[in-house]
Amino acid sequence: MGLGDTIKNDNKVSSQNNVKIMIFLRRHLYEEFMIEYLTIKDPLILWQILKERYDHQKTVILPKARYNWIHL
Repeated sequence: MGLGDTIKNDNKVSSQNNVKIMIFLRRHLYEEFMIEYLTIKDPLILWQILKERYDHQKTVILPKARYNWIHL
């Protein structure tokens, strides 16, 4: 969608692109999280919060998934 710049520090994107990315991010959130993060209007802040919340799963889930894939 070409909206990756909206979640970078010191971005200079239009408010229209900010709205597009917020709609995209919220559409793909679990409903309870959508309600929890409803007051956040800046896509960069929302992205950072979600990254803090889920970034650790790469180190927790990925090794087990790889192991299971190899040993099918």
